[in-house]
Amino acid sequence: MNKSTRQLSKFFRFILHIIAFVFAYFLLQGGSLIIHQLPKITVNMTVADYLDVDAIKFLDEKESTLRYALDVDAMQEKALIAKRNAQQKRYQLTKEKYQAVLDSRSVTEDMTENDRVVVVRTDLDRQRAVLQTLKSLLSEQKIKTVNNQNQLERLRIEKKQLRSKATAQRDSEYKSNELKAFAIRLAFLLPLLALAVFLVMKYRASAYWPFIYGFGYFSIYGFFVELVPYFPSYGGYVRSAMGILLCVVVGVFTIKKLNAYLKEKQLLELEDEKARRLKLQTKEEDIEMAINKIMKKQLCPSCDRTLIHKDGQFCSFCGLCLLKKCQKCGVLQLSFNAYCQSCGIKQQKPSSG
Repeated sequence: MNKSTRQLSKFFRFILHIIAFVFAYFLLQGGSLIIHQLPKITVNMTVADYLDVDAIKFLDEKESTLRYALDVDAMQEKALIAKRNAQQKRYQLTKEKYQAVLDSRSVTEDMTENDRVVVVRTDLDRQRAVLQTLKSLLSEQKIKTVNNQNQLERLRIEKKQLRSKATAQRDSEYKSNELKAFAIRLAFLLPLLALAVFLVMKYRASAYWPFIYGFGYFSIYGFFVELVPYFPSYGGYVRSAMGILLCVVVGVFTIKKLNAYLKEKQLLELEDEKARRLKLQTKEEDIEMAINKIMKKQLCPSCDRTLIHKDGQFCSFCGLCLLKKCQKCGVLQLSFNAYCQSCGIKQQKPSSG
């Protein structure tokens, strides 16, 4: 803000900026309360709440029975292994005894040993039969254990499938409620954002601009910040899409304004110096802006180009008179001064004619 602006005007502008932010703050407070009162994602149930209780109970009972059967199988297998090992030792001893009898008869050639050989051989055959029976029983027991283990594994797979189905049902309901909660908030905030964009673009220069800008701050913050915790998994795409849309809208608006500004300046440069000066001096704000551009920004207030010579009396690009002499005292000063800075006489403005 330039030095020629009235001090009270500076103060009021500052207060109006404060009002815009305070207005946005209280809108945000009220909006946050409304948003938090809207329906939320209410799925608080666990996966167990979606399970088929009867099916799970039936599978649990079968699993318990199979586990008990496996424990019994393990005990029987250990017993059979112990019996087999003992029988293996007895068979080995009987075999060694039979070999010793054969060796004794061969050495002594005593035919009376034949009866003993027959007895030992019969005992050896019996021991072999018992050992084979124990091995067969042990093999059958192992097959039975493997079958029970396979059944138990199938039960685990069935239970896992039931849990997967329950998880899918819970996730589906969660996503459905999540989408509803997001849609309700989006339906609340999106029209506010659209209204804010419209108001800022249409009425940003009105006398009540603090409320327009305050509402704009509120709607932008509400959409891009307050809505974030309620975004579903694809919510980021929604926010990105809205950001892109806003950028396109603001960009198109800015490009149009820039082109209109350049065209206006081009047409303005075709007018004579007096007509251009008259347009720059129609309002007190226009005069203050012209003085500010020359003194602070070193710009021509008519064509907005940088002044090549700071002390030049005319703009080198459009010929606008920047400095002129006072009609009374002849002091060179800004041509937009309302009164002479040396003698205080009122300076004449160019007529429309």
